[in-house]
Amino acid sequence: MPVPMPNARSPLTVVLDMDETLVHSKLELRCPQGNILPIVDPRQSEDRSKALQEPEVPHDFEFSIPLSPVANGELAVRVHKRPGLDDFLEEASSFCNLAVYTAGTEDYAQALLDLLDPCGRMKIRLFRDSCSVVDGLFLKDLQKVPGELSRMVLVDNSPASLLLQPDNSILVSSFYTDPCDNALYKLLPILRELHRMDDVRHYLVKEFALRTALEHSGYNLTEISLKHESLANQMESQNSENMKPSYSLKQGISVKG
Repeated sequence: MPVPMPNARSPLTVVLDMDETLVHSKLELRCPQGNILPIVDPRQSEDRSKALQEPEVPHDFEFSIPLSPVANGELAVRVHKRPGLDDFLEEASSFCNLAVYTAGTEDYAQALLDLLDPCGRMKIRLFRDSCSVVDGLFLKDLQKVPGELSRMVLVDNSPASLLLQPDNSILVSSFYTDPCDNALYKLLPILRELHRMDDVRHYLVKEFALRTALEHSGYNLTEISLKHESLANQMESQNSENMKPSYSLKQGISVKG
């Protein structure tokens, strides 16, 4: 009689923030002299004042984003990669699924990621429109990422990003240009440990206790979760309403949306 095989674990999914977690970018508006063009920062919104305290170092690559089809100008983006990033992506992708979840805009993030990861190791990409905005904070809902929450971890430098699933999260320091930064080197052994676990939340709660830390910092996680659920229900209701057929005696049935 064959011996039953143990239940196979689903792959570990590592959800990575982009700005100030994997890279730091600097923006420069380029337009004809005398033109005044208001722009919205396409990056994840956060305090970057500490970046001014670090020395100027050469950037790793750059690209530009046209301001609009009609505006004569562009936004130049110079990107600094966190030390060890290429090796980190290569090794981590060998034993887990990698995803990116950023509050940056899609045009900016897609252009950056295409250059940062031309091999497509971070196949799953979620952008600002996948975030929930509660009390002005961009929250990242891991339930929007394919995979099981028991086998998923979010790595982010922003506490606000972790508020919906703090028990699935690792908070890392913000990266700007420090060439001695070693956060990714420290992260790899933790991910290898999580890879061997049926439910990563037990380990993350024990090691980092982010739920408790966030509550002590003044975040009301229960209230934030309720507001998020209310917002999600409103959007679902609105989408359902938009998909209802409308009836016209002259035109028959038409579909909204």
